[in-house]
Amino acid sequence: MERKIVEPRRAQVNIATTERGWSRFQMIKAVAHGAHGRKRLVNCLLDTGAERSLVRQDVADELELAGEIHPISFCGVGGSRISCQASRLVRLWLSPVSGEHAEERYKLEAMTAPVLCEDLWQTPVSPKDWPHLHNLNLMKEVGELTPVHVIIGLDSYFRFLGRQVIRGGDDDPVAVETLFGWVICGPVASLIKEQECRVHCIRTDDHLNAALRKFWELEAIGILPTETESRQTDMERRFKESLSFDGNRYSVGLLWKPGMASLPNNYATAIRRYPSLEKRLSRDSGLDEDYTTVMQSYFDNDELKDHRHQACRGKRGSCLTTRCTRRAPRESGSVE
Repeated sequence: MERKIVEPRRAQVNIATTERGWSRFQMIKAVAHGAHGRKRLVNCLLDTGAERSLVRQDVADELELAGEIHPISFCGVGGSRISCQASRLVRLWLSPVSGEHAEERYKLEAMTAPVLCEDLWQTPVSPKDWPHLHNLNLMKEVGELTPVHVIIGLDSYFRFLGRQVIRGGDDDPVAVETLFGWVICGPVASLIKEQECRVHCIRTDDHLNAALRKFWELEAIGILPTETESRQTDMERRFKESLSFDGNRYSVGLLWKPGMASLPNNYATAIRRYPSLEKRLSRDSGLDEDYTTVMQSYFDNDELKDHRHQACRGKRGSCLTTRCTRRAPRESGSVE
């Protein structure tokens, strides 16, 4: 017996192969100290590409750092240039986060800037992966985007360096001693270069699409059943066909829903009420005169038509008697 295989109607497959391998920046955590005993933890980037040391504006404000205002321009790769007219030259102190020298503080003069750079990705380093790092006491790290709070530029770079630099192979990271501890920087390639293969498969199911469409038809704009769309189109057509303008005002026909019950013909009711209306008007000549004047104005303005000698036509029409009635405002003294 032949086995029947049902294939998906549409499928998209994307295969991407990546090889792990990154470089680490010279970044290390430190404690920044400001005025009145204020302090906070900061990420310091030791950058030989920066001429001046910089501190982020919000960090300087939090530490209550004061200083003279100097205009400064930032020039970057590709010829980019940004000017800051309200940069302050401030003085702060940095100390290690932990260790035997945690109580020592090192002065740093820096210019303030609203933004220093984008957050930097630091690939985690494990000393057991490189023999030349085995004897270093490094904290456990996790790969994450790290914001930069302080940039130590060339004006102070070498004052914060220690005396030791530990190297491995050409493609291995380098350990640089600083006043805050060891900084691991340079290329970071795994000892065993593994390949990661990611496969993404998307399959569409028309039955599920139909179920979702029906579920959201009352919530989502524009997702309506075909019969509803055709009914709305018919209503729009009838509205446009019945719309008219006589020079003063617009008129439009009633948009009756299809399949609804028709209104009853009230001609017999109007005939029964007519004698009682005649009696009321005959007893009050003033009311009769006012009533006639008002009704005549309706006819003159083409707001009412006289169906004195016409029978009712149409299922939904309501017939008018010889004298048409309309409720007038109470202040005028007229009644129905």
